[in-house]
Amino acid sequence: MSELWNVKSLPSDLNQQVLTAICQQLVKDFALCDWEFDEGLSNIDEVKSDVYNKVSHTMECNAENYFSSLYRLDIPDHITKDTFQKEDPVAAFTELILLRAYQKVRLREIYKSLN
Repeated sequence: MSELWNVKSLPSDLNQQVLTAICQQLVKDFALCDWEFDEGLSNIDEVKSDVYNKVSHTMECNAENYFSSLYRLDIPDHITKDTFQKEDPVAAFTELILLRAYQKVRLREIYKSLN
């Protein structure tokens, strides 16, 4: 299970079932931030684009809300600080949000399999 926390990017071979679970997780997570998410997106590129647009808009229009949203999305502070130093912080935060949703999905799958 510890290997789950060492994953640095989304797997390139996500199947539709995992992608759907990630979208469902994003719906739940984004509701905590008062963000909307279209659960019906059909591929990872559409999901990334939608999340990217939300991150970009929130960073530009309401920075205070953005930081509290990162907390609600369970993105650690030390990672947040490092991410702002990246060449494209919006893309980096998009990847972090998607990765965290993926980790939550995988963790749920692991615990289900233990029962």
